[in-house]
Amino acid sequence: MAAQAGLHHRRGRSLRAGPVRAGQHPAAGARAGGDARRGHREHRQGASRGRRGRRGPVLGVHEGGRRPALLHRPGLAGEGPLLDRLSESRYPGGIVPKEVINPEGLWDSSNRSYSHVVKVTNPQSLIFVAGMAAVGPDLKIVSDDIREQTRVCFQIIEKELEAAGATLDDICDMTVYLLDIDNHKWPVREVRSEFFTDERLPVSTMIEVRNFAIEGMLIEIDVIAAT
Repeated sequence: MAAQAGLHHRRGRSLRAGPVRAGQHPAAGARAGGDARRGHREHRQGASRGRRGRRGPVLGVHEGGRRPALLHRPGLAGEGPLLDRLSESRYPGGIVPKEVINPEGLWDSSNRSYSHVVKVTNPQSLIFVAGMAAVGPDLKIVSDDIREQTRVCFQIIEKELEAAGATLDDICDMTVYLLDIDNHKWPVREVRSEFFTDERLPVSTMIEVRNFAIEGMLIEIDVIAAT
């Protein structure tokens, strides 16, 4: 019938989508129906945006969803004060501006080889080191002595940090896992003091665990460094 009436049926569009009023070309009704459907979709999309808005903005995403919003903050795109501060985030001699804070009125933590607070301002990078055990390339424990295991852990961590362009001095946070905290905490602290000066000690947490992934492990250490 449509062919006899001289109408052309376009692929992908239905002529029955919208009502045909008296004196109106049937194709106009199809367009009206399509407009109505598009309006319905746009309404639903608007409602969806409203729901997302109530949950709060998506951090780090530009409003158009194309570029991180961080790139549009003053001082990050092109040259600016923030980039200047980032480029100067190390003191002369390559030491990261790690500020060690031990508030008055608290116990002296230096004899336990850790600091109460470490503050790092505008680091160029953060380095996360996986939990390290005193193992060789064959994943065999190198010693059954807690002091030697601790020493080997720090030696390995030192190599890993060097590969990332950092040093032990850049460590800000440390977590020490022990199989026997009552008997091993002081030997670990003594060995740790061999690798850090009192003025640059990281913050640290000691935790006793029931078991380790490798038989014979007495200690595991993971750290976070800033450069």
